[in-house]
Amino acid sequence: MNALMKFQKFRQIKQQQMQNKTVGLQPKRLFGLRNDVLGNIHFTMTKYEIIYPAANVIVIQNFVTNEQKFLRLPENINPEIIVISPNRKLIAIAELNIITEKTTIAIYDIEELKRLKTLQLAVECPIQAVGNMCFTSDSRGMAVLSREPDAFITIYTFGKNDTMVTGRASNKNYPGRATLVKCNPSDTSIITVGGENMMKIMNKTEKGFGQLGTIKGDNIDVTALTWLSGEIIIAGSAKMELFFIEGGELKAQYNMTDVDVIDLTQPDADETSQRQSTIVHLLATKTYPIKCLTTFKTGFAFATHNMVHVFQKESSHKFIKTTLLVIPVQLFDASLYVISNIAVNEEEDTIVATTQHSQLFVGQLFAPETIGISQIEFKFLGEPLHIDSIIDLSVCSWKPIIMTLSKDLTVRIWNYETMKVELIKKFLIDLRCISLHPSGFIAAIAFTDIVRFYQIQLRDLKLLKSFNYSRTTVLQFSHRGHLIAIGCQKEISIVCVFTFETHHTLVGHKDVLSVAWSTDDRYLVSSGKEGSVYEWDLTTGQRINELVQKGTLYRSLAVSSDQSYIVGVTHTAFLREISKSELIREFRAPDDSPLTTLAFSRSDQMLFAANERGCLYNIKMPFLESGGGNFSNYRFYHKAINKLCITYDDSTLVSVGDDGTLVFWAITNAEIKMAEMDSDLGHIEDVLIARQELLEIEHQMNLLQMRINEQVSEFMYEKEQGESYFTDQMNDIHAKYSEEINELRQKFVQQDAYHIEQLNELTMTLTKSNEKHQREVEELEANFNEKIIVEYENQKALKKKVDEVIELYEEKLRKSSSCLQETIDGLEANFKKQIEEKNEYVETLMKEMKDKEKEFQEYCRQVEIDRKFYF
Repeated sequence: MNALMKFQKFRQIKQQQMQNKTVGLQPKRLFGLRNDVLGNIHFTMTKYEIIYPAANVIVIQNFVTNEQKFLRLPENINPEIIVISPNRKLIAIAELNIITEKTTIAIYDIEELKRLKTLQLAVECPIQAVGNMCFTSDSRGMAVLSREPDAFITIYTFGKNDTMVTGRASNKNYPGRATLVKCNPSDTSIITVGGENMMKIMNKTEKGFGQLGTIKGDNIDVTALTWLSGEIIIAGSAKMELFFIEGGELKAQYNMTDVDVIDLTQPDADETSQRQSTIVHLLATKTYPIKCLTTFKTGFAFATHNMVHVFQKESSHKFIKTTLLVIPVQLFDASLYVISNIAVNEEEDTIVATTQHSQLFVGQLFAPETIGISQIEFKFLGEPLHIDSIIDLSVCSWKPIIMTLSKDLTVRIWNYETMKVELIKKFLIDLRCISLHPSGFIAAIAFTDIVRFYQIQLRDLKLLKSFNYSRTTVLQFSHRGHLIAIGCQKEISIVCVFTFETHHTLVGHKDVLSVAWSTDDRYLVSSGKEGSVYEWDLTTGQRINELVQKGTLYRSLAVSSDQSYIVGVTHTAFLREISKSELIREFRAPDDSPLTTLAFSRSDQMLFAANERGCLYNIKMPFLESGGGNFSNYRFYHKAINKLCITYDDSTLVSVGDDGTLVFWAITNAEIKMAEMDSDLGHIEDVLIARQELLEIEHQMNLLQMRINEQVSEFMYEKEQGESYFTDQMNDIHAKYSEEINELRQKFVQQDAYHIEQLNELTMTLTKSNEKHQREVEELEANFNEKIIVEYENQKALKKKVDEVIELYEEKLRKSSSCLQETIDGLEANFKKQIEEKNEYVETLMKEMKDKEKEFQEYCRQVEIDRKFYF
């Protein structure tokens, strides 16, 4: 008993702690891509991790594990350009402040998702906006090109004392517009600038920038630019041409409509051959601008329209086209499949691409070894995305699925447990709104002049029923699924789902904006453009409560679980609580932007709202508690959030935006605030399939099984025939083999006898040779002894003669030594005598010099006396 009381007390304390915790939101998975950002896809250091912008965040996603991290951008910031450093550790984002309309460059650390520094554009730039930018090769600086006209180039160097050098890149008085900039991979002071009718190489100096080389780019519309190496530049043009510049001079030019080999060592020969092939293909081949030039260690790649051409390096000056990757055109017009950006991972085996209609694709960079060029199709990276605004959203209770509707004329079903798209249906006419039946087997879709019920099947939507309702603005199934509310123009029709009969027609609105069912489906609340909120009793079809506020648009409504009050959001940024035709309380959203939608949990304990600026608010509930009605902003979108929905289990919030972004949010700390539900709900995986389709599939399976059986019989027959044929072949081969063995044995015996005969002859010849050699050696020894004796006598006589010569020369040497000593003594005495004579002569001269000096002094004294006498 005491243990039970302790457990109950512990449970109460735990519940109290859970109640005190604030409900929060955590982004679980995002589906979207921004196509208005230059450089909207990059690889990080991790093999399968990419970076791309979506909504108002930078997404870092591992597309194998599908894990996502988010870098939230500051408020009122719109990213324009994203570049990644060569070491793949930093990203730079050109951020436009939509309030001040000024652009700054923010440097972020990818690993820590932290802003490291902010760069301001140079004051010399007449246009304070970024046209293009890139990191230097050492990742310790940036080159930034301002926007035309009068574009300026600035190189920033990061360090303890950041430095910057600015110079003019173009002049509005001269032709040529600079739109591209790339840094040299080996020299951080050299850059190349290109654009419309412009291409030049510049180097940084102490005073600014100087131009290197004389590239004639006045007639080239450069659409892509990069460095192939520290010496070679590749430039792509709008006419599908590649230009190779080395040492500041144009080295080669190729028309890439039909070029498979690029050999810079023989540019003239290559140009001639490619001109001949181009003439043949010009009329049949379309030309597209070359974009997204990307180099890597083993080659380079570029994009044209929906294709990526990959060239592999054979040597530093020769490249061979090995792969052609193509994005398949499927749902939409081919003009939307133009590639806007590509990226290659560090391992150089995977390539990703983005298109102008906001899709992500992935492919294999190099195909396995094949002869010729391998054509490979890109595959979707993750799931196919909406390419336009998502205008409606609906959830069900039986299955873990949601349905979205977009201006791209597609309806999609998403599974929020597997995070997969289960079905895509494209229509040819405009769509207005949708509603998903609680069972998840039926969907209602409103078109311009008609409403249709569809059965959700495995691979398609099957039409069940059509209703003639024009300009429908609202569709909403009841909680129990037996009724649907169809709001069109001035009336709301309540239609039975099973009999298709109209039970009630509710009239009173000018134009219906929103409807919401009570939990037991007995009541319906609605709002219209005239500013009214009506509550209807569906047993009688009568209006029982109303609130009219002219000029106020209640864009979204929700009813509490006990039908005691209504919650609505308005275009004037108010959240209002209404009960029995009276406004009970209201709360104003923080930024005063019009609210667009709300989502209310079944437990009445969680409420979320959104506005036109993309703010997602978590509103504290209930209103009567301390802090009730407080707004917590989860800034994630950069455009309006069109719809919010909470899944039936109250664990996930789903939001869709005007930019086509879909986000699944995990609701945290919500365990105690969730409504009770059956454990089997939300986990049904069954799907419907038409009987005829099932019969056709079964018929096809039977045909295939029959064909398999036939093929098995054919295979067994062919096997038996083959075994018989191969047995005969083996017998023939064995007979031939035995015959050849016998022939070889006979040849071996003959060869062996011939070998013995040759061996005997060789032995006899060798014996004769040995005997002859022995005789010659003995004769040589005798002759050699005689010669030795003669030579000894000669040597003895010669030695005696040498001794006599030595004695003679020693005697002459003694005589020469005595004569030499006498000569030396005579010369020494003569030299001493000459020295004494010279010394005497010098003393005489010194004495005369002293006498002369005295005489001169006497003369000077006499002259001085005479001068004094006369003067």
